[in-house]
Parts: sequence; structure tokens; C-alpha cells
Amino acid sequence: MPTVAPIPADTVDTWLRHMHEIAGPRREEVDPARHLQG
Repeated sequence: MPTVAPIPADTVDTWLRHMHEIAGPRREEVDPARHLQG
């Protein structure tokens, strides 16, 4: 993902939403392990 080139707001919104959909299930799997570690 090029950081120098300007990125349209709609592209960023779609990318963030896509990343949120991917990170959602993973976060639920990682949080219990993180709580167990303290």
C-alpha cells in the first residue's frame, strides 16, 4: 500500500472496513489468550 500517493477517502473506508472484518474473528481468538497471559 503506497503511503506517498494520495488515497481516495472511499478507498480508505473500504480498506478499513475490510480489515475490520478480517481482524474481528482474530481479535476474539487472541483476546482470551492475552487475558490468560495477564
